[in-house]
Amino acid sequence: MSKTFFSFLLVFSALTLLSISCGSPGESGNTSSNNAASSTKEKGELSPQEKIIEDGTRIAKTAAVLLTGEVTRQMANGITGAINYCNINAYPLLDSLSKANNVYIKRTSQRLRNPNNIPSESEAAMLLTFQEAIDVNGTPDYRIVRPRVSDQGDHWAYYAPIFIKNPMCLNCHGKVGKDIANKEYDFIKELYPQDKAIDFALGDLRGMWSIQFQK
Repeated sequence: MSKTFFSFLLVFSALTLLSISCGSPGESGNTSSNNAASSTKEKGELSPQEKIIEDGTRIAKTAAVLLTGEVTRQMANGITGAINYCNINAYPLLDSLSKANNVYIKRTSQRLRNPNNIPSESEAAMLLTFQEAIDVNGTPDYRIVRPRVSDQGDHWAYYAPIFIKNPMCLNCHGKVGKDIANKEYDFIKELYPQDKAIDFALGDLRGMWSIQFQK
C-alpha cells in the first residue's frame, strides 16, 4: 500500500469517526450488568458496557465503511481486483484503525476465507449465539442479533454481527457458478486454498466484528 493511499486512509478514518452516528447500545447478555447500566443511566452516565458498545459500534462502522468503499472502487477492475485488494490491504487498514483507537480489531466467522481470522474460543461461542438467535427466528432479527459486550478479565470484548446485506457481497461470497464465475473462484482458491466463505445468501450471517478494549 503506497504512502499516499495509507495517509488517505488515516485521514478518511478520522473524518469518518467524527461523522458517523453511533447505533443504539446493544445487550451485554448479563442481567447484573444491565441493572448497573440502568442505574448509571439515571445519573446521566454510561456504564462501562454501554461505553464499549458506543465506541465499538463507532469503530466497527468506520472499518466497514472504509473496507466496503474501497472494495466497491476496486470492483471497477473486476472481482479479482477486489479480492486482491482484500488479500493485500485489509490487514494494514484494520491495523491502522486499531492503533488509532488503541484497540485490537478483527473480523472472524464460522466459515472462513482467511485462516488467520480463525475465531478464539470466546469468539466461536458468540458466533454460535448469533447464529442460534437467527435460526430460532428463521430470519435475522436485528433486535436480538445485536452487538454484545463480554468481560474477558484483562479486556472488554465487543462483538457485532456482520450480515450479507448488499448483493455485491455475493460476487465473492455467493454460489460458485451462479454468483461467482468459476474462473474468479479459481483465483480465490489460489489465494485461499482452504476457503469456506461461499454459498451465502442475502440476509445470512457472514461473521462478526471482534474488538478488544484493554482495561
